Amino acid sequence: MRAWSVVGTLAVVAVVSSCVLRTKLVAQLFNSGAIDSDTDHTRDPAERRRRLVLSVLREELMDGYFRQGGGTHSCALVADKAAESPDVFLQYVKCFAFGSKAAECDLAVPEVAMMIQQSPVEQQALRERAHEVTKNWFRDELPREPLCTGNGLDRSLAGRFADRVRFDLAIARTAQRLGELLHEGLIDETSLREGAIIGFRQSAAYLKNRRWGRSFERPVTGLVVKGGAATGIFSAGVVWTALQLIHTCMDAPDCHPKDDMRFRLLSGTSTGAMIVTAVDRFSSAKTSMERQKSLDAYVRWFTCYSLRDLYCVETESLLTLMDERRGVIRFDGIEAILNGCVNDSMFQNGSELVLNVVDFRSGRLLSLSDQGELRTRDHLVKAAVASAALPAIVEPVEELPIDIPDGGGIPPATVGTYLDGGIRSEIPLLALARRGAERTLVVSSGSSVLNDTGPLTQAGKIAARYIDVSTGGVTESELAHAQHWVESVRFAELQECTRRLRTPRPGESQPTCTESGCSPSAICEGRYAQACTGDAARGDERSMETRIEKLWRVDKIFRNETEVARSAGYDFRPAELRRLFQAGAEAARQRCLNLAELLGLIESAQDVAPALRCKLIAACSRPLPPRSTCDPLFGDDKPDPDDIEVRECGEPPPYLDNACKDTKVLARPNDLAVCEGK
Repeated sequence: MRAWSVVGTLAVVAVVSSCVLRTKLVAQLFNSGAIDSDTDHTRDPAERRRRLVLSVLREELMDGYFRQGGGTHSCALVADKAAESPDVFLQYVKCFAFGSKAAECDLAVPEVAMMIQQSPVEQQALRERAHEVTKNWFRDELPREPLCTGNGLDRSLAGRFADRVRFDLAIARTAQRLGELLHEGLIDETSLREGAIIGFRQSAAYLKNRRWGRSFERPVTGLVVKGGAATGIFSAGVVWTALQLIHTCMDAPDCHPKDDMRFRLLSGTSTGAMIVTAVDRFSSAKTSMERQKSLDAYVRWFTCYSLRDLYCVETESLLTLMDERRGVIRFDGIEAILNGCVNDSMFQNGSELVLNVVDFRSGRLLSLSDQGELRTRDHLVKAAVASAALPAIVEPVEELPIDIPDGGGIPPATVGTYLDGGIRSEIPLLALARRGAERTLVVSSGSSVLNDTGPLTQAGKIAARYIDVSTGGVTESELAHAQHWVESVRFAELQECTRRLRTPRPGESQPTCTESGCSPSAICEGRYAQACTGDAARGDERSMETRIEKLWRVDKIFRNETEVARSAGYDFRPAELRRLFQAGAEAARQRCLNLAELLGLIESAQDVAPALRCKLIAACSRPLPPRSTCDPLFGDDKPDPDDIEVRECGEPPPYLDNACKDTKVLARPNDLAVCEGK
């Protein structure tokens, strides 16, 4: 049951308890608009239009590049240059909005030449024009030098070329989206100019702060975790097994690649936001001992605490929900754990953490990054709490940063009503797809499709089912949407990359692929080992899925609802948490070799040397520490951890000081010893 079913139940209880209303009044309230949300007449319409422009621009330009940060050829510098001279971009947007038949693509284009009536050839011509739009923003044109040398692929040149193609097409997508909004009348020329300048500057500031980039050695790996309140602890178990595999292989020379194999992109909603925050802490560890300590803290975090520790409940009349109160639960304990576990090194590591919340005033989903908006512990903690806060049940977060200052520094907080990211995104995969993830593990505490329900004999049950159907539809549709978005974007890049390498335009100073042995297909498809070994098979006849398989792959682990029962609401009892955690760990163990392949530890799950196979499976099979390891957290006077009594607000959360404090690392047997001699 999601938030709005609970809202409806609380409203009905409040109405019934008042003893003054009749059922016909419900229809009267509905018809009068009394239960509709109010329009914010204080919001400046011009500001709303500007924000719409900058949000579209940021969404399209945040992709992953070989050169991020503030380096010499960084795409961040290009975005800065675009902010200084936006006119050519604004004219380009008008081409998409009003047609390409007129030479200048200005507003005098006849109505019959609108974008919606352009032929595919005309639209392709507009997309190709992106290179002309961006050439003045790049500080130097790519030199006419061979990509393939005696030492193989010139990776510096290839990276600059790939970034140029990706940036050009991002500009084309942005122009097309904004052109549609301009034609629809949702933005105007003034907001287009002002929003574009701000959007380019914020995109530049974000890219400058990135601490990872695309790599020729291994793909960009991502982790996406769905929430699910208490049931979300299943996902925590899945991720724990994946982290054990990473940790073990980073200590084992025979399965450790040369670079860091930890997830580069992390995205979560609700309980999933807590999980990926804990994973980001693991990504900050610099030694094997630090990684092990973070794994021990991870288990304590998700299996030791009870509902009494994690939140408190207000005891006022339900009627206050119809007046000044905005929730009945306060996540004070969860906030205390986060404050104790989030550390400064998490803002400096190579993993980008994305927490997804909904701004209920605008209705927009915000995917906030610790390499962008979330630059302080307080902001990150509040974003994680907001992501998990069910509307009308949990008090909302009132202030979060949603912008990135041009000159860096701490982003200012914006007043709003920030709540559960699952209302708009149950599985926030698109947030990572847009940021350039190439291999992504999706973990869900539910199934990929909505299950059936029993007979619906009451209005309250129908209302509850309405919410289940609507949010279940979010899960199904957003997975398909993210997949289709990536396929269309990456395939367009592949085609444009191949076209430019094979048929360079006359007079352009860009690298070509005409030298002997240079393979456009291999370069553009990410098959870098074959980039300079010839192009015997041009590859154009292969399927799109085959051609982009090096650029995009998703593995999914869902909870099997017929085998693993869910938990209700916020019923955080350690016995239930351990049951779900162990079920998730077992589900991941069964997919161990697939995880190893996704992480780049092996080439194929079907072709692994016996000794390595044994070590990988042993790493995935570590038992959950005994429940007695929770005891040091609570001291001698701890209550029964499975006591379901909730704590009233006003009574401080107990036993949370030790959540992520250093404790003695438990002695563990050598799990890999069973593989010796194999």
